[in-house]
Amino acid sequence: MMFNRRFLFLLLSGLLLLALLSLADGWLFYRQQQSELEQRIFTVQQQIQQDLQTFSSANASSQKRLQQLGEISGLQRLEIHQAQTLLAHWQATGKRSDMRIWQYPLLSKQQLGGKPSLNLLIGADLSLLKIQSRQRILQVFIGGSILLLLLFVLFSWLLHRHFQRPLSYIIHYIRNYQPEDQQNSLSLQTLLHSTSQEWSTLVEAIAETHQHLKGAYNKIRKSEERFELALQATEEGVYDWNIETNIVIFSPHWKALCGYADTEIDNHANEWFERIHPDDLHQVMSDVKSHLDKNTPFYNNIHRLKHKEGHYIWVRARGIASWDENGDPYRMVGTSQDITAQKAAEEKLRESEHFNRTLIDGSPIGLMLSDMDGNILEVNSAYAQIVGLPIAEIRKLSTWDLTPISYQEIERSQMRLLESSRHYGPFEKEYLHRDGHLVPVRVSGLLIEKQGTTFIWSSVEDITEQKRSEETLIRAKQLAESANLAKSQFIANMSHELRTPLNAIIGYSEMLREDAEDMEEKGFEEDLVKIHSAARHLLGLINDVLDLSKIEAGKMEIYNEVFSLEEMQGEIVATISPMLEDNGNVMKLITDEDLGNMYADLTKVRQMLLNLLSNAAKFTENGTITLEITREIQTTNKEDREWIQFIVRDTGIGMTDAQLNNLFQAFTQADASTTRKYGGTGLGLVITKRFTEMMHGHIDVSSEYGQGTCFTIKLPSQHLTEADQVRLQKRMMLNEATFASLDTDSTVLVIDDNASIRELLKSYIERLGYHVVTASGGDEGLQLARESKPALITLDVMMPGMDGWMVLSALKTDPQLANTPVIMISMIEDKALGYSLGAADYLIKPVNQEQLRTVLARYRKPNSNEHLVMIVEDDAITRGMMEVMLNRAGWQVCSAENGKKALQVLAARDAQHIPHPDLILLDLMMPEMDGFEFVEEANKNHTWANIPIIVLTAKDITLEDRSRLQRQVHTIFQKGTYKRDDLLAEVQQQLRLISAQDSNT
Repeated sequence: MMFNRRFLFLLLSGLLLLALLSLADGWLFYRQQQSELEQRIFTVQQQIQQDLQTFSSANASSQKRLQQLGEISGLQRLEIHQAQTLLAHWQATGKRSDMRIWQYPLLSKQQLGGKPSLNLLIGADLSLLKIQSRQRILQVFIGGSILLLLLFVLFSWLLHRHFQRPLSYIIHYIRNYQPEDQQNSLSLQTLLHSTSQEWSTLVEAIAETHQHLKGAYNKIRKSEERFELALQATEEGVYDWNIETNIVIFSPHWKALCGYADTEIDNHANEWFERIHPDDLHQVMSDVKSHLDKNTPFYNNIHRLKHKEGHYIWVRARGIASWDENGDPYRMVGTSQDITAQKAAEEKLRESEHFNRTLIDGSPIGLMLSDMDGNILEVNSAYAQIVGLPIAEIRKLSTWDLTPISYQEIERSQMRLLESSRHYGPFEKEYLHRDGHLVPVRVSGLLIEKQGTTFIWSSVEDITEQKRSEETLIRAKQLAESANLAKSQFIANMSHELRTPLNAIIGYSEMLREDAEDMEEKGFEEDLVKIHSAARHLLGLINDVLDLSKIEAGKMEIYNEVFSLEEMQGEIVATISPMLEDNGNVMKLITDEDLGNMYADLTKVRQMLLNLLSNAAKFTENGTITLEITREIQTTNKEDREWIQFIVRDTGIGMTDAQLNNLFQAFTQADASTTRKYGGTGLGLVITKRFTEMMHGHIDVSSEYGQGTCFTIKLPSQHLTEADQVRLQKRMMLNEATFASLDTDSTVLVIDDNASIRELLKSYIERLGYHVVTASGGDEGLQLARESKPALITLDVMMPGMDGWMVLSALKTDPQLANTPVIMISMIEDKALGYSLGAADYLIKPVNQEQLRTVLARYRKPNSNEHLVMIVEDDAITRGMMEVMLNRAGWQVCSAENGKKALQVLAARDAQHIPHPDLILLDLMMPEMDGFEFVEEANKNHTWANIPIIVLTAKDITLEDRSRLQRQVHTIFQKGTYKRDDLLAEVQQQLRLISAQDSNT
């Protein structure tokens, strides 16, 4: 390879020199050609001077002469001028890229006798000279290159044949020399017979040296083998330190101890000392110096060396030095052994011993070691603290000495458990303290064996603080429940105390407004309208605050019922229409053709829509407000679920992105300017969002500033509360007898349009051991019933399309299915309970005179003045207002200020044989005896139990309240929220029923 590079360098140098010579030759050739051109120009000039007579006039012969001279001389242009006159000229054809012009005088003005002088113009193209020069350069370079290459090839062959090949054999032999390899000797013999005499002599000398080296190598190899075997047996690394030069020869195993390959560490003492841990370096150097000073017979030290990966390993280093005749150390040889694992084991053992000591001595839990008879052998300080005795005294006792008699039987049962399962507990007991009091503890233990003897290792935990904490938690829980109850009572009382006077204000302002209208007092009428409007507004604020308080306290309840979406829509439109007219807005309705029914909390759905519509009416002027109600089916987890979508869209002021971020926050509107201009507390949207979430729906909003806002509410068409599910399961449990009569492999068909109810029933029935098939509608249910021949059918009553009654009729008319048992299951309570709870009777006041007249005209009978209504109300103002309202409507009225007084009135009328009231209007929140107690007491009397009761209260009615009033009241009205025509209509309806019953009897 070295010769090849040199040959290449020489070849390139020769080519470069040849190129320079070619350029020099080309330049000389160019100069020669240029000189010849100038000579030809001079010759042409002489010829033309000789022929001056020919050119005295421009004729054809002069032109031909110039052409002859030009072609002979190789020039490209010849012209003869006299002043500005061209006498004769000739020009060669072809392209000229580098034309050069020479001008020579022929005859002067004096020679021509005063005539203008004659001049010769000669043109020659020098590009031809350049082309010829380049061709000359190229020819010389190519020819020289070929000759040079031939010479180099010949020289290379001769050099390789007689010098390079033998030398390469010798170099290869030396580089790969292995004394134990016989193949090298053979290749050397081959070379010996194929080279010249000089090379043969060199090869013979190499072969002789080879024999000597081989013998020495064999001796060294055997010695090294013995040494390596000894090192491998000890797994130690060896070092050889030349103290004078500070060079250290490390064995491969020594380097491997530190994680390095054989070539990665230099042979220098610093490689050793720099890897020693800083904390160990001083001791290492001290021990080395002590040995080199002959104070110790050999060097021995344990220290840490840094590993290649960054951590430290523990090594035990040994060594022995050599001294010269002057007593100066010049060499130290030794070994290093990795003892990291040994150190780790020792450290682990120390940690374990320390841990055990810490565990026993410092543990906050008492630890005790005893024999099988209960004799205490060892305890820790925590155990001694529990019993209040010194450890020395405890070792003299047994566990029975510290156990009260009442716990000894439990202790014996735990010992039996220990013998059978080798462990016992944890269980709670008490220990006798030195002071005589009992200490509650939690005890557990296990059996351990040591040298063939069995012991009991027990842990004893003092749970005094835990017991105190439990008692504290119980008291805290009781206090929290009391506080929660107090809060609920406060909300109820607040609702009653605020709504009761507002109810009177609203009622009296309405009646006074009617009186003012009859008296044609327009001024009073306008003021009363303002009072009435302000009272209604205040009531709305109070209701919102109370609703929000109940939501945040977790007291807001959902009362589901089936209601008509179309009827609800009509009520909402009628309620919101006056507000729309105030701002000149138009209502637009978009609904499906058949909206059908919905199973949800009607009151909350209606309140949510009224909140959104009232907002839209407030923030829109002379615009359009759209209410869209549609049904849609969404598929989730391969299950179809029906949703009701409510969209409220307006063309009002709209909102910016920043304003949208403030929505659904309590007591917050879009911004301060909106609040100043439009008023409001910002609670409506908060309550709407919370109601939506409680009903497992969601609300979305989109808006464009200046264009309008769109709110979208999606609610499940059938929302099941936990109470609904419990009620459904109870109904299924009532039919367990029917299920019990079936075989365990029977098939049960579940027909219900609600997927949640289907899954709930399926899960419940399958747990009973039956196979279940489901259908989502009546048509599908009938088809499956005919195909699967079920042993039992559960059937929902309320379903779209074919309802449960139609399906039941079809089943009973089918001969194959007529005898199949059918369990009617519906989320709707029976009719009496549904009307008694009155979930849809949270109505909004006020009503106008026309509505009242319409209601009275619809319900009033000719003998209605014979009927008596009792008002049970503690608030005198409200009681008086109700009396005036009913008297004006033509009813007879008697009153009582609380439940106790009302019972006395009823008892007095019975004693005097005076007919009892035909109807009772009852307040719930009253002193002495509230409405609940009154209803319970009244129902104990079989005569009073038949009197219809209408609850008129300011209290928020909970599901618990409804349960208490179940089947005992007919309707519930909330003070301040009902319409007067609804109240009067309900009174009229009950009295008509009474009249009908009287006529039948």
